[in-house]
Amino acid sequence: MKSTTVSTYESRRNKKQTGNALLDYKRFVRNLPSFDFYRPKVILTNIILIGLFNFSVGQGDEWSQQVFIDPKTYSISDHLNNIRWKQADSMELGQLKEYHLPLLSQPNHTSTDQSLRVSENGRYFVEDNGKPFFWLGDTAWLMFSKLTKDEILTYLNDRQAKGFNVIQAMLLHTMEVSTVDGVKALIANRADRPLVSNNGRDYWDLVEFAIEEAGKRGMYMALVPIWGSNVKAGKINTTQAEIYTHFLALKFSRYQHIIWLNGGDLKGDDGREVWETIGHTLKKTMPHHLVTFHPRGRYSSADWFHDSVWLDFNMIQSGHKTYAQDTSSSDMRHFGEDNWRLIEEAYQRKPVKPILDGEPSYENIPHGLHDTTQLKWQAADLRRYAYWSVLSGACGFTYGHNSIMQFYKNGQKEETAYGASIDWTQALKAEGGSQMIVLKGIMEDVLKASEIMPSPHWVIHQKDKYGYVPVLSSDHMTLAYTYTGAPFLLDAKLMPRIKSAQWVNPRNGVVSKAKPKIKKGLINIIPPSKREDWLIKIFHS
Repeated sequence: MKSTTVSTYESRRNKKQTGNALLDYKRFVRNLPSFDFYRPKVILTNIILIGLFNFSVGQGDEWSQQVFIDPKTYSISDHLNNIRWKQADSMELGQLKEYHLPLLSQPNHTSTDQSLRVSENGRYFVEDNGKPFFWLGDTAWLMFSKLTKDEILTYLNDRQAKGFNVIQAMLLHTMEVSTVDGVKALIANRADRPLVSNNGRDYWDLVEFAIEEAGKRGMYMALVPIWGSNVKAGKINTTQAEIYTHFLALKFSRYQHIIWLNGGDLKGDDGREVWETIGHTLKKTMPHHLVTFHPRGRYSSADWFHDSVWLDFNMIQSGHKTYAQDTSSSDMRHFGEDNWRLIEEAYQRKPVKPILDGEPSYENIPHGLHDTTQLKWQAADLRRYAYWSVLSGACGFTYGHNSIMQFYKNGQKEETAYGASIDWTQALKAEGGSQMIVLKGIMEDVLKASEIMPSPHWVIHQKDKYGYVPVLSSDHMTLAYTYTGAPFLLDAKLMPRIKSAQWVNPRNGVVSKAKPKIKKGLINIIPPSKREDWLIKIFHS
Protein backbone atom coordinates (compact mmCIF):
# COMPACT_ATOMS: atom_id res chain seq x y z
CA MET A 1 0.00 0.00 0.00
CA LYS A 2 1.18 3.48 -0.85
CA SER A 3 2.23 5.59 2.12
CA THR A 4 2.73 9.31 2.41
CA THR A 5 5.13 11.14 4.70
CA VAL A 6 3.31 13.85 6.58
CA SER A 7 3.59 15.91 9.74
CA THR A 8 3.58 13.92 12.99
CA TYR A 9 2.30 14.30 16.48
CA GLU A 10 5.43 13.69 18.51
CA SER A 11 5.07 12.48 22.08
CA ARG A 12 7.65 10.97 24.36
CA ARG A 13 7.15 8.93 27.47
CA ASN A 14 8.87 10.05 30.65
CA LYS A 15 11.91 7.82 31.11
CA LYS A 16 10.69 6.95 34.60
CA GLN A 17 7.35 5.82 33.23
CA THR A 18 6.71 2.12 32.61
CA GLY A 19 4.04 0.21 30.73
CA ASN A 20 2.82 -0.03 27.17
CA ALA A 21 3.07 3.33 25.45
CA LEU A 22 0.36 2.57 22.91
CA LEU A 23 -2.09 1.55 25.63
CA ASP A 24 -1.26 4.75 27.49
CA TYR A 25 -2.05 6.64 24.33
CA LYS A 26 -5.39 4.85 23.93
CA ARG A 27 -6.36 5.73 27.49
CA PHE A 28 -5.41 9.33 26.75
CA VAL A 29 -7.60 9.39 23.63
CA ARG A 30 -10.63 8.07 25.50
CA ASN A 31 -10.40 10.98 27.91
CA LEU A 32 -10.38 13.62 25.17
CA PRO A 33 -13.62 15.65 24.98
CA SER A 34 -15.86 15.18 21.92
CA PHE A 35 -13.52 12.62 20.36
CA ASP A 36 -14.63 11.58 16.90
CA PHE A 37 -11.64 11.30 14.63
CA TYR A 38 -8.37 12.99 13.86
CA ARG A 39 -7.07 14.72 10.79
CA PRO A 40 -6.56 12.11 8.06
CA LYS A 41 -3.04 11.50 6.82
CA VAL A 42 -3.47 8.99 4.02
CA ILE A 43 -6.27 6.67 3.00
CA LEU A 44 -5.41 2.96 2.97
CA THR A 45 -8.42 1.12 1.52
CA ASN A 46 -11.14 1.79 4.14
CA ILE A 47 -8.78 2.54 7.01
CA ILE A 48 -7.52 6.04 7.74
CA LEU A 49 -4.00 6.60 9.02
CA ILE A 50 -4.55 9.30 11.61
CA GLY A 51 -1.05 9.84 12.86
CA LEU A 52 2.49 8.76 13.47
CA PHE A 53 3.15 8.71 17.20
CA ASN A 54 6.65 8.62 18.68
CA PHE A 55 7.31 6.96 22.04
CA SER A 56 10.46 6.36 24.06
CA VAL A 57 11.48 2.79 24.87
CA GLY A 58 14.21 2.47 27.47
CA GLN A 59 17.06 4.94 27.82
CA GLY A 60 17.01 7.23 24.80
CA ASP A 61 15.71 4.74 22.25
CA GLU A 62 12.39 5.62 20.71
CA TRP A 63 9.93 4.04 18.33
CA SER A 64 7.23 5.46 16.11
CA GLN A 65 3.82 3.87 15.90
CA GLN A 66 1.35 4.46 13.11
CA VAL A 67 -2.15 4.54 14.55
CA PHE A 68 -5.22 3.86 12.41
CA ILE A 69 -8.91 4.44 12.82
CA ASP A 70 -11.84 2.71 11.15
CA PRO A 71 -14.09 5.58 9.97
CA LYS A 72 -17.18 3.39 10.28
CA THR A 73 -16.66 2.39 13.91
CA TYR A 74 -14.07 4.96 15.07
CA SER A 75 -12.11 2.04 16.56
CA ILE A 76 -8.34 2.41 16.89
CA SER A 77 -5.82 -0.20 15.78
CA ASP A 78 -2.04 -0.15 15.78
CA HIS A 79 -0.72 -2.16 12.79
CA LEU A 80 2.45 -3.04 14.69
CA ASN A 81 4.20 -4.14 11.52
CA ASN A 82 4.67 -0.47 10.69
CA ILE A 83 6.98 0.28 13.64
CA ARG A 84 10.15 2.16 12.83
CA TRP A 85 12.86 3.71 15.00
CA LYS A 86 13.30 7.42 15.34
CA GLN A 87 14.78 10.06 17.63
CA ALA A 88 11.98 12.30 18.90
CA ASP A 89 11.76 15.60 20.70
CA SER A 90 11.37 15.35 24.47
CA MET A 91 7.66 15.54 25.26
CA GLU A 92 5.49 13.89 27.85
CA LEU A 93 2.96 11.35 26.62
CA GLY A 94 -0.44 13.00 26.69
CA GLN A 95 0.72 16.50 25.77
CA LEU A 96 -1.42 17.07 22.70
CA LYS A 97 0.17 19.43 20.22
CA GLU A 98 -3.07 20.77 18.80
CA TYR A 99 -1.40 22.23 15.75
CA HIS A 100 0.12 18.85 14.88
CA LEU A 101 -2.79 16.49 15.31
CA PRO A 102 -5.98 18.45 15.89
CA LEU A 103 -9.39 17.09 16.69
CA LEU A 104 -12.26 17.45 14.28
CA SER A 105 -15.33 18.71 16.10
CA GLN A 106 -18.66 17.07 15.36
CA PRO A 107 -22.06 18.67 16.02
CA ASN A 108 -24.64 16.64 17.89
CA HIS A 109 -27.14 16.75 15.04
CA THR A 110 -27.10 15.36 11.53
CA SER A 111 -27.95 17.18 8.33
CA THR A 112 -31.39 16.51 6.85
CA ASP A 113 -31.29 19.03 4.03
CA GLN A 114 -31.72 18.57 0.29
CA SER A 115 -28.90 17.91 -2.14
CA LEU A 116 -28.67 18.79 -5.81
CA ARG A 117 -28.30 16.51 -8.78
CA VAL A 118 -28.25 17.04 -12.52
CA SER A 119 -31.61 16.73 -14.28
CA GLU A 120 -32.29 13.77 -16.56
CA ASN A 121 -31.77 15.87 -19.69
CA GLY A 122 -28.43 17.10 -18.35
CA ARG A 123 -29.32 20.79 -18.68
CA TYR A 124 -30.41 21.93 -15.23
CA PHE A 125 -30.44 20.96 -11.56
CA VAL A 126 -33.10 19.27 -9.47
CA GLU A 127 -33.27 18.63 -5.74
CA ASP A 128 -33.69 15.19 -4.21
CA ASN A 129 -37.44 15.65 -4.14
CA GLY A 130 -37.43 16.19 -7.91
CA LYS A 131 -38.14 19.93 -7.73
CA PRO A 132 -36.35 21.95 -10.44
CA PHE A 133 -33.65 24.21 -9.02
CA PHE A 134 -32.58 27.50 -10.60
CA TRP A 135 -29.12 28.54 -9.37
CA LEU A 136 -29.10 32.16 -8.22
CA GLY A 137 -25.70 32.66 -6.68
CA ASP A 138 -24.07 35.49 -4.80
CA THR A 139 -20.33 36.06 -4.53
CA ALA A 140 -18.98 36.05 -0.96
CA TRP A 141 -15.38 35.07 -1.66
CA LEU A 142 -13.81 36.32 1.59
CA MET A 143 -16.65 35.50 3.98
CA PHE A 144 -14.58 33.32 6.31
CA SER A 145 -11.65 35.71 6.64
CA LYS A 146 -13.58 38.98 6.88
CA LEU A 147 -16.79 38.30 8.81
CA THR A 148 -17.71 37.44 12.38
CA LYS A 149 -20.53 34.99 13.10
CA ASP A 150 -22.98 37.85 13.65
CA GLU A 151 -21.95 39.44 10.36
CA ILE A 152 -22.37 36.12 8.56
CA LEU A 153 -25.95 35.98 9.85
CA THR A 154 -26.58 39.54 8.68
CA TYR A 155 -25.29 38.65 5.23
CA LEU A 156 -27.18 35.35 4.90
CA ASN A 157 -30.46 36.87 6.10
CA ASP A 158 -30.24 39.61 3.50
CA ARG A 159 -29.36 37.29 0.63
CA GLN A 160 -32.11 34.87 1.58
CA ALA A 161 -34.63 37.72 1.50
CA LYS A 162 -33.42 38.69 -1.98
CA GLY A 163 -33.87 35.19 -3.37
CA PHE A 164 -30.27 33.99 -3.54
CA ASN A 165 -29.95 30.25 -3.02
CA VAL A 166 -26.22 29.63 -3.62
CA ILE A 167 -23.34 31.36 -1.84
CA GLN A 168 -19.87 31.17 -3.41
CA ALA A 169 -16.99 31.43 -0.93
CA MET A 170 -13.30 30.52 -0.72
CA LEU A 171 -11.89 28.24 1.95
CA LEU A 172 -8.23 29.02 1.30
CA HIS A 173 -7.86 32.39 -0.39
CA THR A 174 -4.20 32.36 0.65
CA MET A 175 -2.13 29.90 2.62
CA GLU A 176 -1.93 32.48 5.43
CA VAL A 177 -5.70 32.96 5.68
CA SER A 178 -7.23 33.45 9.13
CA THR A 179 -10.46 34.56 10.77
CA VAL A 180 -11.02 38.18 11.75
CA ASP A 181 -9.77 37.16 15.20
CA GLY A 182 -6.48 35.98 13.73
CA VAL A 183 -7.12 32.23 14.02
CA LYS A 184 -5.28 30.62 11.14
CA ALA A 185 -6.70 27.92 8.91
CA LEU A 186 -3.41 26.09 8.42
CA ILE A 187 -0.32 25.06 10.33
CA ALA A 188 2.86 26.47 8.80
CA ASN A 189 0.82 27.59 5.76
CA ARG A 190 0.47 23.98 4.59
CA ALA A 191 -2.78 22.73 3.12
CA ASP A 192 -2.09 19.21 4.40
CA ARG A 193 -1.99 20.54 7.96
CA PRO A 194 -5.35 22.19 8.75
CA LEU A 195 -5.41 23.78 12.19
CA VAL A 196 -8.42 22.23 13.91
CA SER A 197 -9.12 22.19 17.63
CA ASN A 198 -11.92 20.94 19.85
CA ASN A 199 -12.70 24.33 21.40
CA GLY A 200 -15.27 25.34 18.77
CA ARG A 201 -13.41 28.52 17.86
CA ASP A 202 -11.10 27.59 15.00
CA TYR A 203 -11.26 28.66 11.36
CA TRP A 204 -13.00 25.49 10.26
CA ASP A 205 -15.62 25.86 12.98
CA LEU A 206 -16.49 29.24 11.46
CA VAL A 207 -16.81 27.61 8.04
CA GLU A 208 -19.05 24.95 9.55
CA PHE A 209 -21.16 27.61 11.25
CA ALA A 210 -21.76 29.35 7.92
CA ILE A 211 -22.61 26.05 6.22
CA GLU A 212 -25.15 25.15 8.89
CA GLU A 213 -26.75 28.61 8.88
CA ALA A 214 -27.00 28.60 5.08
CA GLY A 215 -28.71 25.21 5.25
CA LYS A 216 -31.25 26.51 7.73
CA ARG A 217 -32.18 29.14 5.15
CA GLY A 218 -32.49 26.71 2.27
CA MET A 219 -29.26 27.93 0.69
CA TYR A 220 -26.36 25.97 -0.80
CA MET A 221 -22.70 26.72 -0.14
CA ALA A 222 -20.47 26.58 -3.24
CA LEU A 223 -16.99 26.29 -1.73
CA VAL A 224 -13.61 26.80 -3.38
CA PRO A 225 -11.13 24.43 -1.66
CA ILE A 226 -8.06 26.50 -2.58
CA TRP A 227 -7.77 29.58 -4.80
CA GLY A 228 -5.86 29.16 -8.04
CA SER A 229 -3.03 31.61 -7.34
CA ASN A 230 -1.74 29.31 -4.58
CA VAL A 231 -1.56 26.36 -6.94
CA LYS A 232 0.05 28.38 -9.71
CA ALA A 233 2.71 29.54 -7.23
CA GLY A 234 3.50 25.93 -6.28
CA LYS A 235 2.32 26.25 -2.68
CA ILE A 236 0.58 22.87 -2.75
CA ASN A 237 1.49 19.58 -4.44
CA THR A 238 -0.68 16.60 -5.36
CA THR A 239 0.07 14.70 -2.15
CA GLN A 240 -0.87 17.68 -0.01
CA ALA A 241 -3.93 18.30 -2.17
CA GLU A 242 -5.17 14.74 -1.62
CA ILE A 243 -4.66 14.93 2.14
CA TYR A 244 -6.37 18.32 2.32
CA THR A 245 -9.33 17.14 0.26
CA HIS A 246 -9.75 14.09 2.49
CA PHE A 247 -9.84 16.48 5.42
CA LEU A 248 -12.64 18.44 3.74
CA ALA A 249 -14.55 15.21 3.19
CA LEU A 250 -14.23 14.11 6.81
CA LYS A 251 -15.21 17.55 8.01
CA PHE A 252 -18.07 18.44 5.66
CA SER A 253 -19.32 15.40 3.73
CA ARG A 254 -22.35 14.94 6.00
CA TYR A 255 -23.77 18.28 4.80
CA GLN A 256 -25.93 17.77 1.74
CA HIS A 257 -26.10 21.42 0.69
CA ILE A 258 -22.48 21.81 -0.43
CA ILE A 259 -21.22 22.30 -3.98
CA TRP A 260 -17.50 22.30 -4.77
CA LEU A 261 -15.82 24.86 -7.02
CA ASN A 262 -12.48 23.34 -7.91
CA GLY A 263 -9.92 25.78 -9.34
CA GLY A 264 -10.12 29.51 -8.83
CA ASP A 265 -9.62 32.17 -11.52
CA LEU A 266 -6.95 30.51 -13.65
CA LYS A 267 -6.49 28.25 -16.64
CA GLY A 268 -6.89 24.56 -15.99
CA ASP A 269 -3.43 23.89 -17.40
CA ASP A 270 -1.87 25.84 -14.52
CA GLY A 271 -1.39 23.12 -11.92
CA ARG A 272 -3.57 20.63 -13.74
CA GLU A 273 -2.31 17.63 -11.74
CA VAL A 274 -3.39 19.34 -8.52
CA TRP A 275 -6.83 20.18 -9.92
CA GLU A 276 -7.32 16.63 -11.16
CA THR A 277 -6.27 15.30 -7.75
CA ILE A 278 -8.70 17.57 -5.92
CA GLY A 279 -11.50 16.84 -8.39
CA HIS A 280 -11.14 13.06 -8.26
CA THR A 281 -10.78 13.07 -4.47
CA LEU A 282 -13.85 15.27 -4.02
CA LYS A 283 -15.95 13.00 -6.19
CA LYS A 284 -14.59 9.80 -4.61
CA THR A 285 -15.14 10.92 -1.03
CA MET A 286 -18.32 12.97 -1.54
CA PRO A 287 -20.19 11.54 -4.54
CA HIS A 288 -23.39 13.25 -3.37
CA HIS A 289 -21.84 16.72 -3.83
CA LEU A 290 -21.75 18.41 -7.24
CA VAL A 291 -18.32 19.52 -8.48
CA THR A 292 -17.25 22.05 -11.12
CA PHE A 293 -14.20 24.17 -11.96
CA HIS A 294 -13.98 27.97 -11.63
CA PRO A 295 -11.84 29.20 -14.56
CA ARG A 296 -10.02 32.33 -15.56
CA GLY A 297 -11.96 35.20 -17.13
CA ARG A 298 -13.29 34.56 -20.65
CA TYR A 299 -12.74 30.81 -20.26
CA SER A 300 -14.90 27.79 -19.46
CA SER A 301 -14.27 24.72 -17.32
CA ALA A 302 -15.14 22.79 -20.48
CA ASP A 303 -11.90 24.02 -22.06
CA TRP A 304 -9.98 21.47 -19.95
CA PHE A 305 -12.25 19.25 -17.88
CA HIS A 306 -15.50 18.65 -19.76
CA ASP A 307 -14.80 14.92 -20.07
CA SER A 308 -13.46 14.52 -16.52
CA VAL A 309 -15.61 12.13 -14.50
CA TRP A 310 -15.50 14.43 -11.48
CA LEU A 311 -16.93 17.46 -13.32
CA ASP A 312 -20.72 17.45 -12.95
CA PHE A 313 -21.43 20.79 -14.60
CA ASN A 314 -19.55 23.55 -16.41
CA MET A 315 -18.84 27.06 -15.23
CA ILE A 316 -17.62 30.07 -17.17
CA GLN A 317 -16.13 33.30 -15.93
CA SER A 318 -17.19 35.92 -18.44
CA GLY A 319 -14.92 38.32 -16.61
CA HIS A 320 -14.74 42.05 -16.15
CA LYS A 321 -13.45 43.46 -19.45
CA THR A 322 -15.32 45.55 -21.99
CA TYR A 323 -15.38 44.77 -25.68
CA ALA A 324 -12.55 47.26 -26.22
CA GLN A 325 -10.42 45.81 -23.40
CA ASP A 326 -10.59 42.19 -24.56
CA THR A 327 -7.41 42.22 -26.65
CA SER A 328 -4.97 39.93 -24.79
CA SER A 329 -2.94 37.81 -27.21
CA SER A 330 -2.75 35.02 -24.61
CA ASP A 331 -6.52 34.44 -24.67
CA MET A 332 -7.92 31.82 -27.03
CA ARG A 333 -11.08 33.78 -27.86
CA HIS A 334 -12.23 37.38 -27.80
CA PHE A 335 -15.92 37.52 -27.00
CA GLY A 336 -15.69 40.70 -24.95
CA GLU A 337 -18.90 41.14 -22.99
CA ASP A 338 -20.74 38.41 -24.91
CA ASN A 339 -20.99 35.85 -22.13
CA TRP A 340 -23.76 34.15 -24.08
CA ARG A 341 -21.15 32.96 -26.59
CA LEU A 342 -19.28 31.02 -23.89
CA ILE A 343 -22.57 29.57 -22.68
CA GLU A 344 -23.50 28.57 -26.22
CA GLU A 345 -20.16 26.81 -26.76
CA ALA A 346 -20.47 24.70 -23.61
CA TYR A 347 -24.18 24.05 -24.24
CA GLN A 348 -23.36 22.34 -27.53
CA ARG A 349 -20.72 20.00 -26.09
CA LYS A 350 -21.22 16.29 -25.60
CA PRO A 351 -21.85 14.70 -23.19
CA VAL A 352 -24.46 17.22 -22.13
CA LYS A 353 -23.71 19.01 -18.86
CA PRO A 354 -25.29 22.07 -17.20
CA ILE A 355 -23.49 25.40 -17.67
CA LEU A 356 -23.64 28.77 -15.89
CA ASP A 357 -21.73 32.05 -15.59
CA GLY A 358 -20.11 31.87 -12.16
CA GLU A 359 -18.33 35.22 -12.37
CA PRO A 360 -19.61 38.03 -14.57
CA SER A 361 -18.58 41.66 -14.20
CA TYR A 362 -19.28 42.68 -10.61
CA GLU A 363 -21.54 45.60 -9.83
CA ASN A 364 -19.55 48.75 -8.94
CA ILE A 365 -16.18 47.33 -10.03
CA PRO A 366 -14.00 49.16 -12.62
CA HIS A 367 -14.10 48.05 -16.23
CA GLY A 368 -11.12 45.72 -16.56
CA LEU A 369 -10.75 45.48 -12.75
CA HIS A 370 -7.41 47.10 -12.05
CA ASP A 371 -7.62 50.72 -13.28
CA THR A 372 -9.78 52.48 -10.71
CA THR A 373 -10.15 55.53 -12.99
CA GLN A 374 -12.28 53.47 -15.39
CA LEU A 375 -16.06 53.53 -15.39
CA LYS A 376 -17.71 50.96 -13.14
CA TRP A 377 -20.12 48.21 -14.08
CA GLN A 378 -23.70 49.01 -13.14
CA ALA A 379 -26.86 47.09 -12.30
CA ALA A 380 -27.99 47.18 -15.94
CA ASP A 381 -24.79 45.36 -16.94
CA LEU A 382 -25.43 42.63 -14.38
CA ARG A 383 -28.97 42.19 -15.64
CA ARG A 384 -27.64 41.93 -19.19
CA TYR A 385 -25.16 39.23 -18.24
CA ALA A 386 -27.85 37.37 -16.30
CA TYR A 387 -30.54 37.38 -18.98
CA TRP A 388 -28.12 36.87 -21.87
CA SER A 389 -26.65 33.75 -20.28
CA VAL A 390 -29.82 32.20 -18.87
CA LEU A 391 -31.85 32.69 -22.05
CA SER A 392 -28.93 31.07 -23.90
CA GLY A 393 -29.39 27.86 -21.90
CA ALA A 394 -27.53 28.48 -18.62
CA CYS A 395 -28.84 26.62 -15.58
CA GLY A 396 -28.41 29.67 -13.37
CA PHE A 397 -26.38 32.80 -12.75
CA THR A 398 -24.07 34.16 -10.08
CA TYR A 399 -24.26 37.84 -9.18
CA GLY A 400 -21.38 39.73 -7.61
CA HIS A 401 -20.74 43.14 -6.05
CA ASN A 402 -17.28 44.65 -5.64
CA SER A 403 -17.73 45.47 -1.95
CA ILE A 404 -19.57 42.28 -1.01
CA MET A 405 -17.25 39.78 -2.68
CA GLN A 406 -14.36 41.14 -0.58
CA PHE A 407 -16.53 42.39 2.34
CA TYR A 408 -15.04 45.86 2.25
CA LYS A 409 -15.50 47.78 5.49
CA ASN A 410 -15.28 51.54 5.78
CA GLY A 411 -12.11 52.47 7.62
CA GLN A 412 -10.50 49.05 7.25
CA LYS A 413 -6.73 48.99 7.72
CA GLU A 414 -5.89 46.48 5.01
CA GLU A 415 -5.50 47.56 1.41
CA THR A 416 -8.69 47.94 -0.59
CA ALA A 417 -8.98 45.95 -3.81
CA TYR A 418 -10.43 47.22 -7.07
CA GLY A 419 -11.37 50.65 -5.76
CA ALA A 420 -14.11 49.48 -3.40
CA SER A 421 -15.49 52.42 -1.43
CA ILE A 422 -18.96 51.34 -0.26
CA ASP A 423 -19.25 49.43 3.02
CA TRP A 424 -20.46 45.91 2.33
CA THR A 425 -23.50 46.37 4.56
CA GLN A 426 -24.60 49.27 2.35
CA ALA A 427 -23.76 47.32 -0.81
CA LEU A 428 -26.35 44.72 0.25
CA LYS A 429 -28.90 47.30 -0.89
CA ALA A 430 -27.34 47.67 -4.35
CA GLU A 431 -29.78 47.85 -7.23
CA GLY A 432 -28.47 44.86 -9.16
CA GLY A 433 -28.49 42.49 -6.21
CA SER A 434 -32.10 43.37 -5.47
CA GLN A 435 -33.21 42.73 -9.06
CA MET A 436 -31.93 39.18 -9.60
CA ILE A 437 -34.98 37.70 -7.88
CA VAL A 438 -37.09 38.76 -10.89
CA LEU A 439 -35.15 36.40 -13.17
CA LYS A 440 -35.29 33.62 -10.60
CA GLY A 441 -39.08 33.82 -10.39
CA ILE A 442 -39.42 33.67 -14.16
CA MET A 443 -37.09 30.70 -14.53
CA GLU A 444 -38.63 28.69 -11.71
CA ASP A 445 -41.83 28.78 -13.75
CA VAL A 446 -40.08 28.00 -17.05
CA LEU A 447 -38.21 25.01 -15.62
CA LYS A 448 -41.51 23.22 -15.07
CA ALA A 449 -41.67 22.68 -18.83
CA SER A 450 -40.52 19.37 -20.28
CA GLU A 451 -38.44 20.84 -23.11
CA ILE A 452 -36.50 24.11 -22.98
CA MET A 453 -34.35 25.24 -25.88
CA PRO A 454 -32.29 28.35 -26.68
CA SER A 455 -33.76 29.71 -29.93
CA PRO A 456 -31.81 32.82 -30.97
CA HIS A 457 -32.38 31.90 -34.63
CA TRP A 458 -36.02 32.91 -34.19
CA VAL A 459 -34.85 36.54 -34.29
CA ILE A 460 -34.87 38.06 -37.77
CA HIS A 461 -31.72 40.08 -38.51
CA GLN A 462 -30.08 39.22 -35.19
CA LYS A 463 -27.71 41.99 -34.11
CA ASP A 464 -24.40 41.81 -32.28
CA LYS A 465 -23.01 43.29 -29.05
CA TYR A 466 -25.63 45.21 -27.05
CA GLY A 467 -28.25 44.67 -29.75
CA TYR A 468 -28.22 40.88 -29.31
CA VAL A 469 -31.60 39.36 -28.36
CA PRO A 470 -31.48 35.90 -26.73
CA VAL A 471 -34.57 33.70 -26.96
CA LEU A 472 -35.49 30.73 -24.78
CA SER A 473 -38.46 28.58 -25.77
CA SER A 474 -40.45 25.80 -24.15
CA ASP A 475 -43.61 23.94 -25.05
CA HIS A 476 -45.78 26.58 -23.42
CA MET A 477 -43.74 29.77 -23.31
CA THR A 478 -41.13 31.82 -25.17
CA LEU A 479 -38.87 34.38 -23.50
CA ALA A 480 -36.96 37.11 -25.34
CA TYR A 481 -34.79 39.84 -23.82
CA THR A 482 -33.68 43.18 -25.23
CA TYR A 483 -30.98 45.13 -23.42
CA THR A 484 -31.42 48.30 -25.47
CA GLY A 485 -35.21 48.42 -25.63
CA ALA A 486 -35.08 48.52 -29.43
CA PRO A 487 -37.84 46.80 -31.44
CA PHE A 488 -37.05 43.39 -32.95
CA LEU A 489 -38.66 40.78 -35.19
CA LEU A 490 -39.40 37.11 -34.54
CA ASP A 491 -40.08 34.48 -37.19
CA ALA A 492 -43.71 33.43 -36.71
CA LYS A 493 -43.20 30.30 -38.82
CA LEU A 494 -40.83 28.87 -36.20
CA MET A 495 -43.02 29.59 -33.20
CA PRO A 496 -46.09 27.79 -31.86
CA ARG A 497 -49.37 29.67 -31.98
CA ILE A 498 -49.41 32.75 -29.74
CA LYS A 499 -52.08 32.80 -27.05
CA SER A 500 -51.05 35.93 -25.13
CA ALA A 501 -47.99 37.92 -24.11
CA GLN A 502 -46.66 39.98 -21.21
CA TRP A 503 -43.89 42.46 -20.67
CA VAL A 504 -41.75 42.00 -17.56
CA ASN A 505 -39.72 44.92 -16.28
CA PRO A 506 -36.37 43.37 -15.18
CA ARG A 507 -35.74 46.33 -12.91
CA ASN A 508 -38.72 45.76 -10.64
CA GLY A 509 -40.64 42.70 -11.85
CA VAL A 510 -43.74 44.68 -12.83
CA VAL A 511 -45.81 42.88 -15.45
CA SER A 512 -47.85 44.57 -18.17
CA LYS A 513 -49.80 43.37 -21.19
CA ALA A 514 -47.94 42.99 -24.48
CA LYS A 515 -49.49 43.04 -27.96
CA PRO A 516 -47.10 41.57 -30.54
CA LYS A 517 -48.04 42.55 -34.11
CA ILE A 518 -48.01 39.69 -36.62
CA LYS A 519 -47.72 40.49 -40.33
CA LYS A 520 -46.48 38.37 -43.24
CA GLY A 521 -45.01 35.72 -40.99
CA LEU A 522 -43.15 38.22 -38.83
CA ILE A 523 -43.87 39.10 -35.21
CA ASN A 524 -43.03 42.72 -34.49
CA ILE A 525 -41.98 43.20 -30.85
CA ILE A 526 -42.02 46.82 -29.66
CA PRO A 527 -40.89 47.32 -26.02
CA PRO A 528 -42.75 49.80 -23.77
CA SER A 529 -39.74 52.16 -23.66
CA LYS A 530 -36.40 52.64 -25.39
CA ARG A 531 -32.92 52.66 -23.87
CA GLU A 532 -34.12 50.31 -21.13
CA ASP A 533 -34.01 46.53 -20.96
CA TRP A 534 -37.19 44.48 -21.25
CA LEU A 535 -38.25 40.84 -21.19
CA ILE A 536 -41.25 39.58 -23.13
CA LYS A 537 -43.10 36.39 -22.17
CA ILE A 538 -45.09 34.89 -25.02
CA PHE A 539 -47.57 32.17 -24.04
CA HIS A 540 -48.52 29.45 -26.51
CA SER A 541 -51.81 27.62 -26.81
